[in-house]
Amino acid sequence: MALFGKKSGDEQQAGKRAGYADHPVFTLTTGMSTDQVAERIGPATETKTAAEVAAEFAGPGAVIDPAKLDPEEYWSYDDTPEGFNVAVLFREGLLTEVRVRKNGTNDIVARIDDQGLAAAKSYRGALHANRL
Repeated sequence: MALFGKKSGDEQQAGKRAGYADHPVFTLTTGMSTDQVAERIGPATETKTAAEVAAEFAGPGAVIDPAKLDPEEYWSYDDTPEGFNVAVLFREGLLTEVRVRKNGTNDIVARIDDQGLAAAKSYRGALHANRL
């Protein structure tokens, strides 16, 4: 701790990471229904089907056969928790994966899948997750 009770930059960052661990997104587990997820973390900022996501990446003029896509739905949460974006993937109405990214990056700082919660090195202690 710094002089006069003021926390150092490292201590402030560690405190923020510990606070993120309390966010309800980190209580999600695979197999939860869309209703259960919405109860825990609220309504998504945006929802898309797999066909809509595929169309975005396919480019103009591409033909996508929806029958060949997995029955998937993607939910995104902007700035949830603060400073992060969350993507939730459902397959057949059940949660299969959660990805937490730092705002403005594609770097995954935490992931929840069928193996549980994994976190990037700087977040592992706060989230009690060691796989990433």
